[in-house]
Amino acid sequence: ERDAGTPDGRDGEDSGERARGIHGLGFTGWASRQDPEVLGERRSVPLDMTKISVVLPAHNEAAYLPTTVQDVVGGLTTRGADFEVIVVENGSTDQTLTLAHELATREPRLQVRSLPDADYGLALRTGLLAAQGDLVVNFDVDYYDLEFVDRVIAMMARESPPAIVVGSKRAPGSSDT
Repeated sequence: ERDAGTPDGRDGEDSGERARGIHGLGFTGWASRQDPEVLGERRSVPLDMTKISVVLPAHNEAAYLPTTVQDVVGGLTTRGADFEVIVVENGSTDQTLTLAHELATREPRLQVRSLPDADYGLALRTGLLAAQGDLVVNFDVDYYDLEFVDRVIAMMARESPPAIVVGSKRAPGSSDT
Protein backbone atom coordinates (compact mmCIF):
# COMPACT_ATOMS: atom_id res chain seq x y z
CA GLU A 1 0.00 0.00 0.00
CA ARG A 2 1.29 3.44 -0.86
CA ASP A 3 -0.19 6.72 0.26
CA ALA A 4 1.43 9.12 -2.13
CA GLY A 5 1.48 12.84 -2.64
CA THR A 6 -1.05 14.54 -0.44
CA PRO A 7 -1.95 13.76 3.18
CA ASP A 8 -5.17 12.06 2.03
CA GLY A 9 -3.22 9.63 -0.16
CA ARG A 10 -4.32 11.04 -3.53
CA ASP A 11 -1.41 11.48 -5.85
CA GLY A 12 -1.67 15.21 -6.44
CA GLU A 13 -5.46 15.50 -6.61
CA ASP A 14 -6.87 18.53 -4.88
CA SER A 15 -9.26 17.00 -2.35
CA GLY A 16 -10.05 20.22 -0.53
CA GLU A 17 -8.11 18.92 2.49
CA ARG A 18 -4.96 20.90 2.04
CA ALA A 19 -2.03 20.70 4.42
CA ARG A 20 -2.00 23.99 6.28
CA GLY A 21 0.37 25.30 8.89
CA ILE A 22 1.24 28.25 11.04
CA HIS A 23 3.64 30.76 9.48
CA GLY A 24 3.92 28.59 6.34
CA LEU A 25 7.48 27.33 6.67
CA GLY A 26 8.84 23.84 7.10
CA PHE A 27 7.97 20.18 6.94
CA THR A 28 5.35 17.96 8.46
CA GLY A 29 5.85 14.21 8.70
CA TRP A 30 4.66 11.13 10.54
CA ALA A 31 6.21 7.77 11.14
CA SER A 32 4.67 4.86 12.99
CA ARG A 33 6.49 2.52 15.32
CA GLN A 34 3.95 -0.01 14.06
CA ASP A 35 6.36 -0.77 11.19
CA PRO A 36 5.70 -4.13 9.50
CA GLU A 37 9.38 -5.08 9.63
CA VAL A 38 9.33 -4.64 13.41
CA LEU A 39 6.00 -6.31 14.13
CA GLY A 40 5.63 -8.54 11.09
CA GLU A 41 2.41 -6.82 10.02
CA ARG A 42 0.74 -3.43 10.07
CA ARG A 43 -1.76 -2.85 12.83
CA SER A 44 -4.31 -0.12 13.20
CA VAL A 45 -3.69 2.29 16.05
CA PRO A 46 -6.76 3.97 17.59
CA LEU A 47 -6.15 7.30 19.34
CA ASP A 48 -7.32 6.04 22.74
CA MET A 49 -4.56 3.40 22.69
CA THR A 50 -1.84 5.54 21.15
CA LYS A 51 0.90 7.67 22.61
CA ILE A 52 1.98 10.46 20.29
CA SER A 53 5.47 11.94 20.29
CA VAL A 54 5.96 15.37 18.73
CA VAL A 55 9.56 16.21 17.84
CA LEU A 56 10.43 19.90 17.41
CA PRO A 57 13.99 20.61 16.21
CA ALA A 58 14.73 24.19 17.27
CA HIS A 59 17.53 26.50 16.15
CA ASN A 60 17.17 30.20 17.07
CA GLU A 61 13.40 29.82 17.51
CA ALA A 62 12.93 31.96 20.64
CA ALA A 63 10.33 34.11 18.87
CA TYR A 64 8.11 31.11 18.01
CA LEU A 65 8.82 28.41 20.60
CA PRO A 66 6.45 29.46 23.42
CA THR A 67 3.45 29.81 21.08
CA THR A 68 4.23 26.57 19.27
CA VAL A 69 4.58 24.54 22.46
CA GLN A 70 1.40 26.10 23.88
CA ASP A 71 -0.55 25.39 20.66
CA VAL A 72 0.72 21.82 20.26
CA VAL A 73 0.24 20.90 23.94
CA GLY A 74 -3.17 22.59 24.05
CA GLY A 75 -4.31 21.00 20.81
CA LEU A 76 -3.26 17.49 21.78
CA THR A 77 -4.73 17.91 25.27
CA THR A 78 -8.06 19.04 23.77
CA ARG A 79 -8.02 15.95 21.54
CA GLY A 80 -7.57 13.74 24.62
CA ALA A 81 -4.27 12.39 23.37
CA ASP A 82 -1.56 10.76 25.46
CA PHE A 83 1.55 12.56 24.23
CA GLU A 84 5.01 13.92 24.76
CA VAL A 85 6.70 16.89 23.10
CA ILE A 86 10.46 16.80 22.56
CA VAL A 87 12.24 20.07 21.77
CA VAL A 88 15.73 19.49 20.40
CA GLU A 89 17.60 22.77 20.55
CA ASN A 90 20.66 22.74 18.32
CA GLY A 91 23.32 25.43 18.48
CA SER A 92 21.03 28.39 19.10
CA THR A 93 22.57 31.77 19.81
CA ASP A 94 19.31 33.31 21.08
CA GLN A 95 17.21 32.35 24.11
CA THR A 96 15.73 29.17 22.58
CA LEU A 97 17.34 26.79 25.09
CA THR A 98 16.48 28.96 28.10
CA LEU A 99 12.86 29.28 26.97
CA ALA A 100 12.60 25.54 26.31
CA HIS A 101 13.76 24.77 29.84
CA GLU A 102 11.35 27.35 31.30
CA LEU A 103 8.46 25.80 29.33
CA ALA A 104 9.46 22.32 30.53
CA THR A 105 9.21 23.41 34.17
CA ARG A 106 5.53 24.24 33.55
CA GLU A 107 4.71 21.32 31.22
CA PRO A 108 5.72 17.84 32.42
CA ARG A 109 5.04 16.30 28.99
CA LEU A 110 7.76 18.50 27.46
CA GLN A 111 11.33 17.19 27.21
CA VAL A 112 14.31 19.30 26.19
CA ARG A 113 17.42 18.01 24.47
CA SER A 114 20.32 20.22 23.45
CA LEU A 115 23.06 19.83 20.88
CA PRO A 116 26.12 22.10 20.66
CA ASP A 117 25.98 22.78 16.92
CA ALA A 118 23.34 23.90 14.44
CA ASP A 119 22.48 20.62 12.71
CA TYR A 120 18.84 20.08 11.75
CA GLY A 121 19.39 16.46 10.69
CA LEU A 122 21.09 15.52 13.96
CA ALA A 123 18.42 17.36 15.95
CA LEU A 124 15.71 15.47 14.09
CA ARG A 125 17.49 12.15 14.59
CA THR A 126 18.04 12.87 18.29
CA GLY A 127 14.35 13.63 18.79
CA LEU A 128 13.14 10.64 16.79
CA LEU A 129 15.38 8.29 18.76
CA ALA A 130 14.22 9.79 22.08
CA ALA A 131 10.54 9.49 21.14
CA GLN A 132 8.55 6.93 23.13
CA GLY A 133 5.28 7.26 21.24
CA ASP A 134 3.54 4.70 19.07
CA LEU A 135 3.16 7.48 16.50
CA VAL A 136 5.86 10.08 15.98
CA VAL A 137 5.35 13.43 14.29
CA ASN A 138 8.00 15.96 13.40
CA PHE A 139 7.08 19.62 13.05
CA ASP A 140 9.29 22.64 12.58
CA VAL A 141 8.75 25.17 15.36
CA ASP A 142 7.49 27.71 12.83
CA TYR A 143 5.27 25.27 10.90
CA TYR A 144 2.85 22.84 12.47
CA ASP A 145 -0.60 21.58 11.54
CA LEU A 146 -2.72 19.79 14.12
CA GLU A 147 -5.45 19.17 11.52
CA PHE A 148 -2.87 17.05 9.71
CA VAL A 149 -2.45 15.10 12.95
CA ASP A 150 -6.19 14.38 12.92
CA ARG A 151 -6.07 13.11 9.33
CA VAL A 152 -3.06 10.91 10.03
CA ILE A 153 -4.63 9.39 13.14
CA ALA A 154 -7.63 8.47 11.00
CA MET A 155 -5.29 6.89 8.43
CA MET A 156 -3.44 4.96 11.13
CA ALA A 157 -6.72 3.62 12.54
CA ARG A 158 -7.57 1.90 9.24
CA GLU A 159 -7.41 -1.87 9.05
CA SER A 160 -4.28 -1.70 6.87
CA PRO A 161 -2.56 1.54 7.86
CA PRO A 162 0.48 2.92 6.05
CA ALA A 163 3.88 2.42 7.68
CA ILE A 164 4.73 6.09 7.17
CA VAL A 165 2.86 9.24 6.16
CA VAL A 166 4.65 12.36 4.97
CA GLY A 167 3.03 15.68 4.20
CA SER A 168 4.89 18.59 2.71
CA LYS A 169 4.02 22.16 1.79
CA ARG A 170 5.62 21.35 -1.56
CA ALA A 171 3.37 18.36 -2.30
CA PRO A 172 0.74 18.81 -5.01
CA GLY A 173 -2.48 20.09 -3.44
CA SER A 174 -0.76 21.68 -0.43
CA SER A 175 -1.07 25.30 0.52
CA ASP A 176 1.62 27.46 2.06
CA THR A 177 -0.13 29.79 4.49
